[in-house]
Amino acid sequence: MRLIIILTLLPLFFSTTTFSAEPTLSDKEVKAFIENLWNTSAYPIKLGSMTVVGGFAELAGDINRANNEISGKYYKELQANEKVGSIKISASKTEVWLGRQITKIFVTKTDAGEELAKKAGSQKDGWLIIRQGIFRVDEIIKNEARRKGIDNYRIIMATYTAEWTPEFKSAMEMIGQKLSEKRKVIMLIKFDPFSSTWKRVAFDAANKDEDITTNNVSRALGE
Repeated sequence: MRLIIILTLLPLFFSTTTFSAEPTLSDKEVKAFIENLWNTSAYPIKLGSMTVVGGFAELAGDINRANNEISGKYYKELQANEKVGSIKISASKTEVWLGRQITKIFVTKTDAGEELAKKAGSQKDGWLIIRQGIFRVDEIIKNEARRKGIDNYRIIMATYTAEWTPEFKSAMEMIGQKLSEKRKVIMLIKFDPFSSTWKRVAFDAANKDEDITTNNVSRALGE
């Protein structure tokens, strides 16, 4: 009798259960996704009291960010932003304490930085948020579905045009990053079934006529 009941219920189960297909994303939707992502994002510059950690401690990664410690590399980025007029840095004499090379600094935004903040819109306490530029995707080279476990990803390759803000471009070039208007990107995005939206996981980008030297997407995929 039990077997009869089970066999009777099986057709009912399969007739009422649906299995959703993998989410799709057209090239047009990919283009809109990237442009919206980048044109609504911004460049954050840390403000307030910080301790710059250099020397062997920096090389060893002995930096406690919870205590507002930053690397010497990021300090150079702050100094570049000071040179373009966005912020002002007050720094103490560099000392060696318990084998750690440290410099105490205090960063404030300038009037010019305040104007840049107004153009960027929403701000966050402890940061100066400025725009990087205006971005337009020129061509989608690759839009490939990839599945890993139960998660759905897409690997995107595209070329794009970046109209950099002068302040951001100048600061980046001071730390050795020459930014061309013609660029290319490899991006990994992941589908969130709970919100039915795609979210960026990682990306690698470079000037269009140069090699991409990072491998964030490959690392994120575990390749």
